[in-house]
Amino acid sequence: MIFACEKNLLLEAVNTVSRAVLPKATSPVMEGILVECYVEGRMKLIAYDLSLGIETEVPAEVTKGGTFVVNAKMFGDILRAMDNEKVSFKMDEHLNLTVSCGAAQFVIGCIDAAGFPILPMIQQDKYIEIKEDMLASMLRQTLFAVSENNATPILQGTQFRVNNGSLELVATNQYKLAIRKEPYLYDGDPFRFVVPGKTVTELTRMLRGDHNDDMVRISLADRQIVFEIGSTVVISRLLEGDFLDYERILPTSFATVATVKIDGLKRAMERASILLNNEKIRIPVRFSFEFDSIITSCRSSTGNTLTDQIKAAIDGPNLEIGFNNKYILEILAACECEEIMIGLNKPNTLMKVTPTEGDRFIFMLSPMHLK
Repeated sequence: MIFACEKNLLLEAVNTVSRAVLPKATSPVMEGILVECYVEGRMKLIAYDLSLGIETEVPAEVTKGGTFVVNAKMFGDILRAMDNEKVSFKMDEHLNLTVSCGAAQFVIGCIDAAGFPILPMIQQDKYIEIKEDMLASMLRQTLFAVSENNATPILQGTQFRVNNGSLELVATNQYKLAIRKEPYLYDGDPFRFVVPGKTVTELTRMLRGDHNDDMVRISLADRQIVFEIGSTVVISRLLEGDFLDYERILPTSFATVATVKIDGLKRAMERASILLNNEKIRIPVRFSFEFDSIITSCRSSTGNTLTDQIKAAIDGPNLEIGFNNKYILEILAACECEEIMIGLNKPNTLMKVTPTEGDRFIFMLSPMHLK
């Protein structure tokens, strides 16, 4: 088996598929990447942890084709250590792989490809296509609300809802709720599915979000979902169960509405975090909505205090309410705009955050009890 490949292209592919490698697996083959070389001049890399599978292709000069499994971490480390040149590979009959680049030469042991788990064959039932930058934005603006609580497995993912006229992503941990909508033309029957948070996290790292009009194809199969991103394919299991019926808890009107610039509120929460982030128990930040300002204050367990004031346009009666500073910062980071509208009713009811125009995103947050 003899082949060669540009170092940077191969390293990018190794980094991509390594996201589906089990770092501390009980079997060495599960810590590896399956490499398949074809004489047509292409090379396929595959990783699969039995839940998430990623495969991608890179161009290669293949003199003699074949397959093998190589330890993902070692392979990546070797490529990073090589000069930015073409890397040559030669495999002997004992599965020893010689890796050469310039004057440097590694010889490493590999594993027979026969022991590598086979990616599931997907019978695609339904599919949609969406611009890569739009999908990246939608995932970023909902990922922060995905639950990490094993007690509610279905909430450890993001729900995709495909309707006639809209695509909607929803995530919640029952304290935070994130809804992200986009107009979408779809003529088939509405459907929905829940993608695990780990898969969503890896997708956000892979997707290019800056004005990228390339299309991502999302195909639904029985208990599996497939994302096709250029030459890369991501296959993931789906979460099963009944997702939270969030629509019934969305308030339709508010007594107090505030319009505020994100930057000022974010800076206030960053200052509050200096006192609160190292606390062993959760301490709320007090928000007082008064006239033309939001006054924030907090007191640490050691007696240190902070009072801050942010200019805002407020319509409705004064209101005092408490929130987790970390959750507020997560919401502000996900807004991806300069100004937001905050809707409130009572100190013990949900806060709603939206853009100043439209409802492209909706973030809901449960308050904390104030003493």
